[in-house]
Amino acid sequence: MTKKVLERGLVALLFVTVLVVFFFAERDSKKLDRLYPTVYLLKSKPADVASKRSPETIPVN
Repeated sequence: MTKKVLERGLVALLFVTVLVVFFFAERDSKKLDRLYPTVYLLKSKPADVASKRSPETIPVN
């Protein structure tokens, strides 16, 4: 096979790989949107967030 044919095959393979990766990334981001809706995050008060801190968290004043 010539170098040109190999390069075209490699470019096509990389293009398909990028499409597959973006497909899965979009699907996962939609799952996260369903799990953690923005409305829930906006309604939560800072006190709610502070109470959910892990014990190792050191507050910065």
